[in-house]
Amino acid sequence: MAEGNAYDQLATGLIYRCQRAKMYGKVDQTQKEKDLKQALKYLRKSRISYKKLSSKASKFESNVTAQDMNIDLVESLLQGEGQLGVVDVGRLRDIYNHTVDASVGGKGESLYSIKSGIELASALMRCHETIEAERLLTKLLRMSDRVFGLDHDLSLRAHRELHKCQIRKVQIAGVDNGTSVFAVIKLKEDEETCLVCAASTVMMHSQQPGVPLNAKTVSVKDLILQPGNPVVCHGLEKASHLNGKLGEIRNKIDEKTGRFEVHFEEEGLPPCRVRQKNLQVVINLPA
Repeated sequence: MAEGNAYDQLATGLIYRCQRAKMYGKVDQTQKEKDLKQALKYLRKSRISYKKLSSKASKFESNVTAQDMNIDLVESLLQGEGQLGVVDVGRLRDIYNHTVDASVGGKGESLYSIKSGIELASALMRCHETIEAERLLTKLLRMSDRVFGLDHDLSLRAHRELHKCQIRKVQIAGVDNGTSVFAVIKLKEDEETCLVCAASTVMMHSQQPGVPLNAKTVSVKDLILQPGNPVVCHGLEKASHLNGKLGEIRNKIDEKTGRFEVHFEEEGLPPCRVRQKNLQVVINLPA
């Protein structure tokens, strides 16, 4: 299994490099094609390795199926028929669901199920679907801690991804022309002010309890919300049925209308464009 997993990680690294290049608008088509072709070779080697193992133990059949899906994805990308980012969420969801179904008792407690779940959550985060990502990572972390232990690589990785997912990024009006990225740490009781600090500080603060020393109090009105933030609606009159509903922002503010498009967690509620004054950042997701 170690050989198959090693090839899988090499392929994942190359695909992730392509995703980051697209994310930052620095795509080199020649390098992208080279990386994807090499990733395809690694995935095929990984599949061969898992196939040999599956002939001895049926539990590895899900790994073979997962690599078949990954190979199809990379081949479609090379042919220009797929897109990095959004498309891979559907593929990764299929892989995760398949590994859960193939696990003992359908509980998803296998190493490959948890790994697939973390990769799905990471893809969701890239698409700013934070609520689903955070709930999934919370479940996976508890599962990995219980099955493999706190110090296992999967548990540590799940913890890092969950911490990233829980950072509520904002910009502050009038500070560095609104370009510096901060993180909301806590909403004050008056709900008109909050504690913020540099987002980079929060990233480094993951293993330390308490509030970072450089945290400062700012007015909620000065916050500029960023994509990925979970929010709850309040003070809506024409769409009062949305007050108290949990959702997330997936795009930057529409400068013309001054509204965000909020996607709600509750099934059946369509997205709605809402002014920031009617949105409150949710620090801790409700159970």
